[in-house]
Amino acid sequence: MQNGQVLIAGGDTDPTPTGAYNSAEIFNPTTWTFTALTVNMTVAREGHVATLLNNGQVLITGGDLPGTGSLNTAETYNPTANTFTAVSSTMTTPRIYHEAVLLNGGTVLLSGGENDSGGNSTGLNTAEIYDPTVQTFTAVAGNMTSVRERQTSTLLNDGTVLEAGGTDGTNVFNTAEIYTTSKLTGLSSISISPASSSVPLGSQQLLTATGTFSGGGTQVLSSVLWISSSTSVTTTSNDASDSGFASPLSQGSTTVTASAAGVSGSTTLSVVPAALVSITVNPPNATMPVSTTQQFAATGTYSDGSTQDLTATVGWTTSNPLILSVNSTGIVLPIALGSATVTASVGSITGSVSVAKFKSGFTQHSASDRNAFA
Repeated sequence: MQNGQVLIAGGDTDPTPTGAYNSAEIFNPTTWTFTALTVNMTVAREGHVATLLNNGQVLITGGDLPGTGSLNTAETYNPTANTFTAVSSTMTTPRIYHEAVLLNGGTVLLSGGENDSGGNSTGLNTAEIYDPTVQTFTAVAGNMTSVRERQTSTLLNDGTVLEAGGTDGTNVFNTAEIYTTSKLTGLSSISISPASSSVPLGSQQLLTATGTFSGGGTQVLSSVLWISSSTSVTTTSNDASDSGFASPLSQGSTTVTASAAGVSGSTTLSVVPAALVSITVNPPNATMPVSTTQQFAATGTYSDGSTQDLTATVGWTTSNPLILSVNSTGIVLPIALGSATVTASVGSITGSVSVAKFKSGFTQHSASDRNAFA
């Protein structure tokens, strides 16, 4: 996905009982952890295909539900809303073990596979296009040169698609064919956005290449080759699942180039020091008697994973100054019985002790005492 994490959805429940999952989970490569999603797919599926769209959502197409057969339905996963939503239209034919590839312009080519609905398994030599802007599937005019399932489908630099290998259910192929309808004919220039961006160490920047054609039309290009002039500063990804991601390695500047069909465009990317991403306040859920003081601490976590003591530099505030006071160095003084929240902030980044509860002490401080402390 565009946040660098991986969506794992559905699959076969074999050996027993025979069926398919509708559950999903997320793999975080930073922490090397798997986390189950709190929502399920709209349909249980196995043998389906997932494709990352330009809008950051994931398209899940076809597959099979044992006992029912191949599916002609599709759905999308929205990582921002954490939702699976059924696509309003159905595929032109049920497909399992098919291939999907994101084309220039943001549409998706679905090709081959098999249809095992009705108890019979039929290999497919057909293809269709999914358009995410209108959520429709449209059959491709003309068929593939051969029935293919379990093949590979690769978007080439000139915009064409290579369909290679696979099987017809009986024979394994050593043949290949080209889908040429998506060829980048008339491409005249490529622009990259964002232009001249600054990226903190430890974070990533998604770069988007847009092609302009001789007729004046434009397309977001998925087939470009990304190159960084200084790989010691930034590397760029050409993997189909996260193409265009720039990953900073050290501070400095590099020129990033996107090339396709003999046309190139470039932008400058500067890697700056790691950015503050969160603040942790300690101690959590503190309980203090009135008339005592306690030093609170603020620790900042940065985009490169490093931490720093920010106690003396953050801005300290309290949600209820009548209950407790906090000075500029993080020393907390309870004023009266009750509870409040202590917050440390640097710009828009804040961290809080969730709820600080205070129990009875010896003497309740007056307003003049509180003002003198503050």
